[in-house]
Amino acid sequence: MVISALHLALSIMMPMLGGLISEHSGVLNIGLEGMMLIGAFAAVLVTYFTGNPWFGLVGALVSDVLSGSTLALLSVTLRGDQVVASAPLNLIGAGLTAALITVIWNVDGLTPSVPKIPTIIVPFLSELPTVGRIFRSLSLIDYVCIALIFAV
Repeated sequence: MVISALHLALSIMMPMLGGLISEHSGVLNIGLEGMMLIGAFAAVLVTYFTGNPWFGLVGALVSDVLSGSTLALLSVTLRGDQVVASAPLNLIGAGLTAALITVIWNVDGLTPSVPKIPTIIVPFLSELPTVGRIFRSLSLIDYVCIALIFAV
């Protein structure tokens, strides 16, 4: 249960850090949830067709760079209202992903299982009593997220 909670917390932490950096630069992004959905969908889609979770990660990064660039274009370059520019990301993220799941896989609300990014076992940390089990379940992305928490 602790391991599942940690994975969920870390998956939410990455967009939160991005939102913090965005807010610090002066851009309010309330569309982070939509960007998460778009990125997750892109990751599953690319991983499904390539069989490689690292390519899926690249697909998620590309899709979120496009989402963020769209928001930057609307709110910074064109000086649109930041709330009005970012709110549709939530609607597009929820609606488009649900619609595309139905179109691509012919099911409602579920994607097929795809390969995951493998876990990394750090010898010293994984041998610790009690918490070693947690460190044996973390992937490179989880360790990067933990490092980014302190870096940001």
